[in-house]
Amino acid sequence: MICSRDMRRELLSATHHRFARVARRERSPNEIRFKTNPAACQRQHSGLNEECMRGLAVLLFALAMFPSRAAEKTARASLFCLSFRFEKANARSGGLSSSLEIGSEQHATPLNGELAPTFDDRQPTHSAFMVLTPDESSDPIEGLIGFDIPPGDDANGNTISDVFEVDGAASGTTQGLFTTPIDQGTVRATWNRAAGSTTGTCRLQLTGSQFGTLPDFVHTFEILEYKGSLRYERTSTNAFSGVIHLTQTGHETNALAGKLAFTRHETNKLNEVLFAAGALTNAAAQTISFAEGALDRDAAVTTNYSGFFQVNDGDLETAEADYAIWVLVVEDQNDSDHNGVPDFSDEVATAPVRLSLGKSGASLALTIQGSAGKSYELQTTVALAPPDWQKAATIVLTNDQQTVTLTPTAQTQFWRAKSQ
Repeated sequence: MICSRDMRRELLSATHHRFARVARRERSPNEIRFKTNPAACQRQHSGLNEECMRGLAVLLFALAMFPSRAAEKTARASLFCLSFRFEKANARSGGLSSSLEIGSEQHATPLNGELAPTFDDRQPTHSAFMVLTPDESSDPIEGLIGFDIPPGDDANGNTISDVFEVDGAASGTTQGLFTTPIDQGTVRATWNRAAGSTTGTCRLQLTGSQFGTLPDFVHTFEILEYKGSLRYERTSTNAFSGVIHLTQTGHETNALAGKLAFTRHETNKLNEVLFAAGALTNAAAQTISFAEGALDRDAAVTTNYSGFFQVNDGDLETAEADYAIWVLVVEDQNDSDHNGVPDFSDEVATAPVRLSLGKSGASLALTIQGSAGKSYELQTTVALAPPDWQKAATIVLTNDQQTVTLTPTAQTQFWRAKSQ
């Protein structure tokens, strides 16, 4: 399933509210908040008044004191899968051995172990197909199973619930339902995973209306997480690109890398960054495609951006497409102008302005080096103590460097260009 951008935002919001609902039932909210240097004065000694050149040098120094975001920046990047991988569980009771396995693809053999998010407030947070084998001599019983994930804190304050993050711990008891062609009933799930571990246990107790309580099935489950870096360079106002490098936590030989094309949102430029559909490559040179999406800047942790990252197949080792819904988090501490907005979505600082004067007959030739398309107001004054700057012209650069002709009106005269 490929979701539209609006649908993904709704699902992201729904995910947050669903997990919050579970938390209220248990103990704590489950958070997924997606949430110049001095310019060189090029003195062209061609009969110009030396006082004018000194004034120009002072002017250029003042205009060059703005930092630039053009250099490549590095931010932290993480991918968190919203699905859990469950191993098959076996149980023995009364001399009989039984088993339970789950997965997201009904007819896969064996099932892929995926417990996937439902995004449905009327259902448990996660669900899967199930195959229950009561004993060695019985035919497998197929059905559906769903149960809530445990509530999670956010111990490191990165806006991702500890349930999905290896650094955090997850534990608790949740409820759910199951149904098969011959029975239906309730599910009691007891979760336990220590901080720093990619795996934990989930004890499932099924109680049917026909067959009563089945033996407990203790599943080992795994959470899927990739962490690494995003290198990006802001060279234009809205569109830019980045290169992401990630390795899977606990399986460092599993790596993902690729290029992302970003665009700041047209009406919410500081707080929302869109990314185009693209592809990542794993360590085996296999391609994983991803859909377009959006990263929203968190209102509380303002250095963090997060959003759904939907792939065509999150586990290429299984025959079917699975583990498709992830959350991409970008944590950007870069803030060149110290205004509280990370460079990832902030306005791009214009190129430093450089002015140089030359003589052109009875006139002066003023060369402005700046950003093409940028508008500058050219001002002039005949004295610097005190100055009386007056507008002389408005200049829109058609190239990064442009020359205009000036006609002096006084023996000593100074000019400056102000960015608009």
